[in-house]
Amino acid sequence: MVLIHQSFIPLALLIATILVAGFFAYVHSIKRQTYLLLWTAAWAVFGLHYLGPAVSPWTASSPLQSALNHWLFALSGVLFFLGAQLYAQRKPWSIPALAATVLFALWNAGNVANVIPVSAVIPACIV
Repeated sequence: MVLIHQSFIPLALLIATILVAGFFAYVHSIKRQTYLLLWTAAWAVFGLHYLGPAVSPWTASSPLQSALNHWLFALSGVLFFLGAQLYAQRKPWSIPALAATVLFALWNAGNVANVIPVSAVIPACIV
């Protein structure tokens, strides 16, 4: 019985984050600010990071799925950061953001291959 309730937690988080993304999309449609678009994308990507755990009770979990979830988590942090830079009327760090995104992807690939023992979620939390 406890496992059934625990499987609903990622599903509830997925639904909640997609609703927040929808809210920011609505606000973006009114205000047409680029930072709102980035925050909408960040919330949508953050919501997608819950998709794997939400469907895991019905599908087989794999290390590749875990790496993708961790990369989506990191990508959402980068998108939030770029949106915050635009909100603060600063020039966005597009090239460093792209480099960080690629670095997180390589880090997750190394983690799946057991080359890097630490998950990319740890440095992604710093972002």
